[in-house]
Amino acid sequence: MSLIQFTRNHTDHSTDKGYQFEFFCDRCGNGYMSEFSASAIGMAGSALRTVGNLFGGFLGNVGGSTYEMERAVQGTGHDSAYRSAIEQARVQGLVAGLLTPGDLLRLPQAVTIRDRPLEQDPAVEALLAVSVEAAVEQALLELDAMRTREGVHLRTDLDARKGLLADVIERLRDSADQGRAAVEARLHERVREISEQLPVDQAMVAQEIVRAAGRSDISEEVTRFRAHVAHWKALSDADEPCGRKLDFLLQEMNREVNTIGSKADGLGIAELIITAKAELEKMREQVQNVE
Repeated sequence: MSLIQFTRNHTDHSTDKGYQFEFFCDRCGNGYMSEFSASAIGMAGSALRTVGNLFGGFLGNVGGSTYEMERAVQGTGHDSAYRSAIEQARVQGLVAGLLTPGDLLRLPQAVTIRDRPLEQDPAVEALLAVSVEAAVEQALLELDAMRTREGVHLRTDLDARKGLLADVIERLRDSADQGRAAVEARLHERVREISEQLPVDQAMVAQEIVRAAGRSDISEEVTRFRAHVAHWKALSDADEPCGRKLDFLLQEMNREVNTIGSKADGLGIAELIITAKAELEKMREQVQNVE
């Protein structure tokens, strides 16, 4: 099992006195606080400002000027402290992998964007424009290819879970039918025992038995669920975005499963309902990644 990467989520607790960082686990949210690393210039500036407040004059001016010195070197000191904090977390076994370009871009002043002056030579400017256009086009092609691969994986996973869910619903139908037959048999047996002692209207008893058994009939819910499964396939086969529609369809499926669970009476019904709801929840989480 790979280690948990902390470096994507972190809080910078650095001040003018020094640097300290807290990393958060992407899964559980637990944190790790690095050791405090003092800033020599920041501490010296604080001392000079304190003396300057007491005596004023030249010392006060020196204390104030250290602020500009601190700002001038803060980027380097801050970056060094950040790298050290990551290594501390790595020693603790809490960070896996190396410092990524994404981590580097999160560092203040790591990248500076400036307006580039126009080239004096038109040929150079034209060549640069062609290079930039080619790079952007290549990036877009790779992005499209990546999204296509991701879509194929999502489709495969969702189709597999949909098939499993459809199988669970058919097993629920079979168990519910057996349960309903068992209820009818128990009622008939009970009525037979009573009729041996008391006169009963057999026609009325038969109607009541049918009504009692009908309350556990889930044929309508199963039919609607099958329709939802067929609708799912139609939506996922279409060229247009379907993420929101699939999310709504999952809500309808979940509603049918809840109704089946409240009506069905049979062996293993509870276990099958739990399985169906667990698969629906996994599908709902996966559908959030579908446009």
